[in-house]
Amino acid sequence: MKYNQKNYLDPINNWTKTEIIVSPGPNNILIGCTYLGITSFFIFIQIMTFIVSLINMLSYLSFKTFYKKKNLMSNMPFRIMRHLGVSDIIQQSIHFTSAFYTIFLFSTNSIIVNCLASILQSAYITSVAFITLLTINRFDVFYQQPFLSFVNRKILFNCGIVICYICLILLIIFYMIPSFRLTFTLVNYGWLYQSKKNMWTPAWEVENKTVTFLLLLSFILYVLIFCKIVYMRSATSSLSKIQFSDIRILAQGIFNFLSIVFLEWAWRYLPNIVGEQYTCATVLNYFFLFVSGNNTLSGLLLIKEIRNEIWNLIMCCFFKTPVKTSTSLKHFKRIINADVNVRHIS
Repeated sequence: MKYNQKNYLDPINNWTKTEIIVSPGPNNILIGCTYLGITSFFIFIQIMTFIVSLINMLSYLSFKTFYKKKNLMSNMPFRIMRHLGVSDIIQQSIHFTSAFYTIFLFSTNSIIVNCLASILQSAYITSVAFITLLTINRFDVFYQQPFLSFVNRKILFNCGIVICYICLILLIIFYMIPSFRLTFTLVNYGWLYQSKKNMWTPAWEVENKTVTFLLLLSFILYVLIFCKIVYMRSATSSLSKIQFSDIRILAQGIFNFLSIVFLEWAWRYLPNIVGEQYTCATVLNYFFLFVSGNNTLSGLLLIKEIRNEIWNLIMCCFFKTPVKTSTSLKHFKRIINADVNVRHIS
């Protein structure tokens, strides 16, 4: 790959002070197709999760209307997870779009690409905020509202959700400021800041410090939750061993924490450690893509209920296979097919 000295920042490793221009990187079709495949899988799973969540909500509303039963799926943790899924699918959709720029080598020198990059970066930070809000909710439940117990919890966490979306909008505006704009580069087929380092460093510091603080707070709260679980088990049972069900409660949060912290560390330090900058940048791009679908993937792998619901929905919709387990999907179908006279049941 030939380098020509110009007045532009190195698009492979914008942490260096080398000013060069390079031509598009190799293997664009292979990289673009893998982007397309990975993001398509994440988007499909996330959409299926949304459908399952919608069915659960409708099932609950119908069940509540007919039988006056207590709420299950409309609990606050499920609500926060749905909003976290929204921020995830925004990121995955933009990564999906970048696959076509990679395959066909479309020009990325446009305000549209800057806008997509701004939304991607803002959605990434917002997803971390939702993870923290979800962790605070779990901490609040385990410790039985240790703070602000006089405040209605539904109102409190709904305000937290609204604040997250306000931050999303403000961040999009912030990253559209010319000095702080990002773009998609055809050199290593990833996202990077468009201006020179001394101009975009404040924007990177905002992202890095915000994400690190939120994830560190989440991790501390998860450790406290874990300690509470151990205490509750020792107080109520003679078994002192921690079971897998205890670990699973924390696994998703810890997995999100470790993966994003590593990504933040790698963005800052890995290019200075690895000699081959193109390979390093390509690996980081893939890792960013996987982190964007991190919550979707971890939810599928770690939460059995979501996995079973999605599998049942796929088998029912695509293969016309009857649902074998007693799921919300099965219950929802019973409600839809029920006679209108059921409404008169007391």
